[in-house]
Amino acid sequence: MSKALSDVVRPSVSGDNPLAVEQIDLSIRALSFVRDRLPMWHRYLRADISMHIDMAQAVRGDFPALAGDAELAFAVEQGRQALMDARLSPLELQAQAATLRDAIEAFTRSAPEAVRDVLSVAIAERSKPILDAARAWNGPMGFERSPETSAELAAFLTRITDVGFTVSAGDPI
Repeated sequence: MSKALSDVVRPSVSGDNPLAVEQIDLSIRALSFVRDRLPMWHRYLRADISMHIDMAQAVRGDFPALAGDAELAFAVEQGRQALMDARLSPLELQAQAATLRDAIEAFTRSAPEAVRDVLSVAIAERSKPILDAARAWNGPMGFERSPETSAELAAFLTRITDVGFTVSAGDPI
């Protein structure tokens, strides 16, 4: 469909109407995005859960005596179970990643004021692989300015959607 839009419809859109040109280009890009990303969507979502589990475990290890640890531990266990259940739909996987994010946020909010800033910095530092994965996933939409960064992110996306993926907080991306 994106080929038909590119080869047939796009040339017939009047250059006098920049909004129409912009919209057809966005439509072509969106269809190409879905075509290219759909085959790896499930693996990407599982990698997202895995990265959130890694973050939660690291934070729990750095701040073991904080209130809220039991809830975070429960969310981590749910995340592990989700990774072991191949029947989960993409929407269920997205919900599980959101549950982990919410548990990490609740853990941070439950921390004493004196620790909260240090905890927030630790979480921000461990967020880089998750943010890079999201940037790589959405790369084809054209938001990355640097071709070098785009290439690095694309390589990272290939790696995280590989079977058997694991990531650490010290990832080079």
